[in-house]
Amino acid sequence: MRFVITIAFALSACALDIPTSSGSVRGFTSEPGVSAYLGIPFAAPPIGELRFQKPQKPNRSQHTINATKFSKACIQFQYKTPVVVKLGGEIPESDQSEDCLYLNIWTPAGRRRERNRKGLATMLWIHGGGYGEGTAGIDAFDGTHIVKNHQDVIVVSINYRLNLFGFPVSPALGGALNLGLLDQRAAVEWVHSNIANFGGDPNRITLFGESAGGSSVSSYAYAYPDDPKVAGLIMQSGTAEILGDPGPEEFLRVSKAVGCDDKDDSKRVKCFKKVDAKTIQGAISNRTLNWYAWPNGGMPGVDNKTVFTMEEFITRGFVGRFAKVPVLVGSNNHEGDFVIPFNAEKGINTTLSDIMTKTLFTCGSALQAMYRANNKVPVYRYRYMARFPSISWYPWMRDGTHFAETPVLFGTMNTMAIRKVDETEKEAIKYMQKLWVAFANNPSDGLKNLGWPKYKTDGKTLAEIFGKNEISMKFVKSDKYDDHCDNPPQVPFDSFTPY
Repeated sequence: MRFVITIAFALSACALDIPTSSGSVRGFTSEPGVSAYLGIPFAAPPIGELRFQKPQKPNRSQHTINATKFSKACIQFQYKTPVVVKLGGEIPESDQSEDCLYLNIWTPAGRRRERNRKGLATMLWIHGGGYGEGTAGIDAFDGTHIVKNHQDVIVVSINYRLNLFGFPVSPALGGALNLGLLDQRAAVEWVHSNIANFGGDPNRITLFGESAGGSSVSSYAYAYPDDPKVAGLIMQSGTAEILGDPGPEEFLRVSKAVGCDDKDDSKRVKCFKKVDAKTIQGAISNRTLNWYAWPNGGMPGVDNKTVFTMEEFITRGFVGRFAKVPVLVGSNNHEGDFVIPFNAEKGINTTLSDIMTKTLFTCGSALQAMYRANNKVPVYRYRYMARFPSISWYPWMRDGTHFAETPVLFGTMNTMAIRKVDETEKEAIKYMQKLWVAFANNPSDGLKNLGWPKYKTDGKTLAEIFGKNEISMKFVKSDKYDDHCDNPPQVPFDSFTPY
């Protein structure tokens, strides 16, 4: 018994009470060498009259916040992806609620603000999920493993409102209201103001995200060109080019389904605010699983503040009207294999998959890299090539599918593996984490110091990572993949019917 008490005391001793603008928070030791602070509010709960409103600052708690478990996920529905179908799991693993604007922090054990001690770089993660699903609170995005392996960095993950709750479009709301993107900015501002208390350097925050998270990072650079509050940006398999401009049709469809069918838009919104969140969720989709992005329930739209027209994005890209901070941007070799409708036995339509990979991912990455290179902003570009056995969920899935790099980066392959993670895969985790952390610590030259040249459109500077599952990089010219990006094929969404 004395031994148990001693161990418990030792673990709790590493979990310091940290003062924040939301109140004092008390975390725990997630693994030896890592302190975790989970479920910290960065905004007021967007419920009641705050539904469909911009994020508000949270009330400061008068009691110590017990930051020992993830918050509830934002209201969402689940997409039918290969990993979900194969493993039969449910994402998110936590309950759902409108009260979901929370973040999580992992630091080296016992780290806090100390005089005359340099603050650590911070990596702030934005999850993907097509703006319809996803949460920071799943094992796949546990920051413990990055921090355990790299005691010179802090990891933060955030939630943001999704689907119709995060992206309503109505004249009564002023058109497109990209609340989810504003939630992300509110989280960045919270981290910038508070991370020093956790031992971080507010001037060395890197924003990184995958899929919808990657496109969020990309659009963030355009939305806040003069005050980004971050020192680096990492766009994984997602750029601003995947964003469209949805009209009010989805908002009208769902509002009608829940009984808010007044022709007066203001009365429609007022009615909508009184409807139970679960009822709205069921009106968006009552299915357990939905094909990727069908329905979307609401997506980012053009507001000319956080999202612009494609023409404006292009203009801003060419003239350099974006946050001029270093960028790491890339895509995977066969992105489409993960996101188009599939049959577990028959597989996919590879032609459609290749079109999606080219148009939505490869060419978007090419544009973002070109804009930085042309404006003399440090940029590194990659293409993820691996097909690691433990997370190759079906035989028909090719190398470098969408999302495949994420569990490698976080060191969480075991949470979704179909077989034991082997030694090569463990080495891949170390290798990839080393690259991303090097960028976070020194966005301009960290990767250059590891032998990765800054991107040039006409040189061998595009890094193929893990080609043939080898734990290495190979540098090639970008035209190996960028052919036809001046006029990419149209994605025939109408043809994406399930088998």
